[in-house]
Amino acid sequence: MNRLKLLTVSQSMAVIFFSGFAVAVLFALSLMSAELRKYRSLSQDRALLVAARNMSTAIDVVQRERGLTAAWLAAPTAQISEALQEHRVATDAVLSRLQAETSDMAGRPGDLSIASIAPWLSDMRQTADARMTTANVFRDEMTAKIDDMIGTIVHSAQQARSARLALLIRDSTDLLWAKDALGLQRAIGAKISTHLDSGRSVPAADIADLRNQVRATNEALGRFRLTANAEILSAIELWHRAPATHAFERIRDSIIAGAGITLPPDFSAAVWLSLSDASIEGLHRLALFEHERHYPILRAEMADLRGHIIGNVALLVGLFLIFGSLAFATLKSVDKAVRDLIGTICNLSIDPPSTRVPPCPQKDLNQISKALRILRAALIESRRNQEAAELIRSSVDEHLANVLTAAENGALDQRLDVLGLDAHGALLARGINRLLDQIERERTASA
Repeated sequence: MNRLKLLTVSQSMAVIFFSGFAVAVLFALSLMSAELRKYRSLSQDRALLVAARNMSTAIDVVQRERGLTAAWLAAPTAQISEALQEHRVATDAVLSRLQAETSDMAGRPGDLSIASIAPWLSDMRQTADARMTTANVFRDEMTAKIDDMIGTIVHSAQQARSARLALLIRDSTDLLWAKDALGLQRAIGAKISTHLDSGRSVPAADIADLRNQVRATNEALGRFRLTANAEILSAIELWHRAPATHAFERIRDSIIAGAGITLPPDFSAAVWLSLSDASIEGLHRLALFEHERHYPILRAEMADLRGHIIGNVALLVGLFLIFGSLAFATLKSVDKAVRDLIGTICNLSIDPPSTRVPPCPQKDLNQISKALRILRAALIESRRNQEAAELIRSSVDEHLANVLTAAENGALDQRLDVLGLDAHGALLARGINRLLDQIERERTASA
């Protein structure tokens, strides 16, 4: 604290400026730091969106293989077997591509990654090819894994840094559940179709399963409609009105009603798979469209953050300029006042040579105080000198009066004492003394 009292004006202004500027800088930097962290986090959300999209694509190909394999296990016809082999090749190619594009999205124990799907699917294929399982068991095991894959996307929403994006991802999973229920309709219907192709009776349990999946599809779509915007709602209506969806639903409803006689003459498992694939493909495109809608939202949030960061940089520069301008203007004003005051003190102090204040070019307030003390001492000394001179002047006047009175009375032996007189007084006293000396010599000569 004592050191602060010894600061010069420039140093004091510098302390004030840098203190205020430091507070402003810390405030602006804290805002910028938080926004930069959020910006980097939102950048990671883009990778999360890519992983979620690729997981959705993997779910689609696995769902299709589930239906084909279940149909082949129920009735291993050459046509279904050929379609299954072709789809397996396509599935492997898709999974390889997705694995190369996708970072691991597993965020908690139990979550899946794209890399873990291929080994699991290979084991499931070996089990099915060895016919070590049934159509229903295989379908249920595949469905459980697909549920885990959809759950991974749901869990990934919790990793999203953007709250709005996390909400959209969670809402979009309802569309995936609806598509999975539709895929189960495809698998169950394929099994039923094989029974119809071979002229066997359709088990009532399969009809009940198909009816339950229709209900699950409608419920999931209903949940999705509650949060979808007008554009997505219009897309859902277009999907419902599409000819492929209408044809699929018409045959499905006929199967559920047990009206097998109303089925087309050329109806077969292949026809059912073709119609259901077309309907599922439409819903899959809708899911991808909904997913692509997330990217502009993320870009908009990142653009807003960039705007805030730029604004904070501008604020930082503005604060620097404002504080710098205020400090510079104040310093100039105080420096001028200090110089004027010191100049005035120096001018006032030029009185007796022995008490002159030394030059004061410094801008230190303590120097002003010192100069004032010197000026006070000089004024006191000047007053004392004036009093002493006045006292001497009074004494000289009295002595001079006595000398002149004595000379008038004829006594010429008294002289004025020049000690203690100033230059003018001493000159006058010597002149009077010489005059008295001359008068005394003339009187002595005449006598």
